[in-house]
Amino acid sequence: MIKKTFYILFSIFLIYQSMKMINGMTEHALLDNFWPALIFSWLLSLFITGIFAFAGFALPTQQLMPSPYYEIKNSKKLNKYFKLLRADIFKKLLIKFIYGKPKNKKAYFDGKRSGIDHFITNTKKSEFGHLIPFVITLIITIYLLLHQKFWLAAGLLFFNIIGNFYPFLLALPGGGVALK
Repeated sequence: MIKKTFYILFSIFLIYQSMKMINGMTEHALLDNFWPALIFSWLLSLFITGIFAFAGFALPTQQLMPSPYYEIKNSKKLNKYFKLLRADIFKKLLIKFIYGKPKNKKAYFDGKRSGIDHFITNTKKSEFGHLIPFVITLIITIYLLLHQKFWLAAGLLFFNIIGNFYPFLLALPGGGVALK
């Protein structure tokens, strides 16, 4: 209970910090420069994604989407997009640097039959936890482009693709196994 409360409070803190960052991002001339814009956009992307990650640790966020959403509609088309977008490269890097470690593997799936439900729930949480931040960050990127904050927009788009779009693709039903 204490852990869940901490996650929810931290998620609220990240909402507050994200709102502060968003409110001031078009007014700072410093953010017209490459490195400050890149660091700022990395932090903003991290905070927005963190909002949903920490909420997902405490709450059943996967239930916010209807169950038919999580069903594969066209696996051949999905595989085609995976190949076109080279999601296999991202998957290999993710496995090598994050999920390849035994501790991380067990946290997601313990290899037992009883762990399958846990794995499915975590995959749904991951999908939701990257889809919503992807959309929100994309909207902010468009807003930045309209305000001619090109370095911020480019940085935010880059981190959004790496931090949300590709993880979302891999969390899609079949995404983790479609690239064997």
